[in-house]
Amino acid sequence: MRKFSNWLKQNPMLKLVSLVIAFVIWLAVVNISNPEVSDYVSVELEVVNPEELTNVDQMYSLDTRNVRVSYNVRTRYRNQINSSDFRAYVDLKDYSITGAVPVYVEPDPEISSLISNVESNPMVVHVSTEDMQEKRFDVNVHYIGSQADGYALGEAELSQDYVYVNGPVSEVGKISSVGIEVDITEATGEVRGTAGIVFYDANGHAIEMDNRMELSDEEIGYVQQVYRIKSLSISAGSVGDPAEGYVFDGVETSPSFISVYGPEEILESYSGIELPDSLINISGATRNVTLSIDVAPYIPEGLMLAEPSSQVTAIARIRRAAAPTAAPQESETSGEMAELSSEADSETQAQHGESIGHTAGQHQTTASGENTGMETQPSHEGSTEAQTLPAETAQPADGAL
Repeated sequence: MRKFSNWLKQNPMLKLVSLVIAFVIWLAVVNISNPEVSDYVSVELEVVNPEELTNVDQMYSLDTRNVRVSYNVRTRYRNQINSSDFRAYVDLKDYSITGAVPVYVEPDPEISSLISNVESNPMVVHVSTEDMQEKRFDVNVHYIGSQADGYALGEAELSQDYVYVNGPVSEVGKISSVGIEVDITEATGEVRGTAGIVFYDANGHAIEMDNRMELSDEEIGYVQQVYRIKSLSISAGSVGDPAEGYVFDGVETSPSFISVYGPEEILESYSGIELPDSLINISGATRNVTLSIDVAPYIPEGLMLAEPSSQVTAIARIRRAAAPTAAPQESETSGEMAELSSEADSETQAQHGESIGHTAGQHQTTASGENTGMETQPSHEGSTEAQTLPAETAQPADGAL
């Protein structure tokens, strides 16, 4: 071992040169001898005569779409061979009830002299068949983004409203709807363009379909209208008259405005919506009349409702009329009462005068009664009258005494 190690350490440059010379000699031998080696490429399968099945409403599928093509080639030409130099195909005329069809491989004539022992792997592929179905689908519009604030989407005009889809029953059955996608991000006016057909499942998710599917139209042209939104006032009247003693104070609506959209030239022509008077009948009403009205039929032609609901509430206000004023009657009554009071006062004064005269006579009688010895009765009567008369009428009696 030590001897071999010592040998490696001796003349290292000479040994390196020897290795280089040996490699060059090997290359020369290889190039001169040009040995044959094995190689392979992957080639996509082609199907010929598919009408053998499609003409009888059968769709086919292969268990593999690529085969491995192997061959022998001289080392010198190995780098000149590519997968595009081969044609691998199956012929559906070979289709049988077993479904097995052979794979054919044809090299390009330009390289056929450079290779040999061409084979495919697998040499046989299995063809599955399925009934074909053609189905019509309406084209829906799916929007990307949102239009600018204060604007609403009008109807989209499509170059084709529907398409026919033709393919295997299992594949067509996966399709719930078809449509196109239109970008309306911050749109304030008309949007035009073309878009490819997109397939959607029952949940509205886009799905990929295989290349066996055929469409009557691959792309659809569209014109998407985007309109400005405007608020229109709502006014309403009524027919009939309320009950006697009641007054009609007009109609209020809630909401009092409704939003619409449409072509600008039509939108500028209207500022409000007037509901027919015949909708609200207040004949004989003694209280407010409230109705729910659908305003959709009364929106001007060419405009569309921008509200989630077209219902408005209309209230016809009814109130009791004010009672007639009673001021003149009260004045006349006051005059009559004053006149009656004046007459009553006159009678009272006359009665007081008679009472005073009668009392004075009694006092005179009393004074003369003192001389006749009749003291007790006059004094008692004078005391009783003095308690009932005013102070000023009692003074003459005191003077008489």
